[in-house]
Amino acid sequence: WDIYTTYTDRNEDTYDSFFSVDLRGCYENIQVGDAWNCNYIHYCEHIKDSEFVEASFNSNHLFGCTFINRKEYLILNKPYSKEEWHKTTGQIREALKQNGMYGWKVFS
Repeated sequence: WDIYTTYTDRNEDTYDSFFSVDLRGCYENIQVGDAWNCNYIHYCEHIKDSEFVEASFNSNHLFGCTFINRKEYLILNKPYSKEEWHKTTGQIREALKQNGMYGWKVFS
């Protein structure tokens, strides 16, 4: 399903997107193409498993990043190992949830 979307095409399980195409399991995205499991993304293409990202391409596992191309496992544009990335982003999400700043998500 594709709910609260405008000017979108070929999206699945996507909520609140604008000018987006080929999204899967995404929430709150603007001008995004070919994304999977991404939330709060703007002007990105070919991106997966990422949140709070701006103007990034051909990348995955980004958190709070801007202007990235062909990279993975970054937080605030700084590289992390796969294990450290998952641990650190989990801690960040938990802290945000405790402060009521994160957590409303359509998909589990």
